[in-house]
Amino acid sequence: MQESEQLILLYVGSLIDVMAIEEMLLESDIPAFIRNDFASAVLAGWVPPDTGSNVSIFIAQKYFIQAKYLLDNYLSAIGDTQF
Repeated sequence: MQESEQLILLYVGSLIDVMAIEEMLLESDIPAFIRNDFASAVLAGWVPPDTGSNVSIFIAQKYFIQAKYLLDNYLSAIGDTQF
C-alpha cells in the first residue's frame, strides 16, 4: 500500500456527526471508512463501557487537506470547537 493510500484518522465523535461528515466527504468524492466500536462490540456479544461515542472516520492520506478543510467548516457551522 502506498503512503498516500494509507488510512488516517480524521475525526472521532458521535455516530450522528460521523454520518454527517461521511456524507459531506462523499459529496466531495472523498471515500471514507467508518469504525463503530460500539456496533462491533454488540455484534460480538460484549459491550464495553464508554463506547457509545467512539465512532471514528478514516480517510486516505492523499485526501487529508481537502477533508480537513471540509471538517473544519462543518465543525464551525455546528459550533463545535473541541476538535
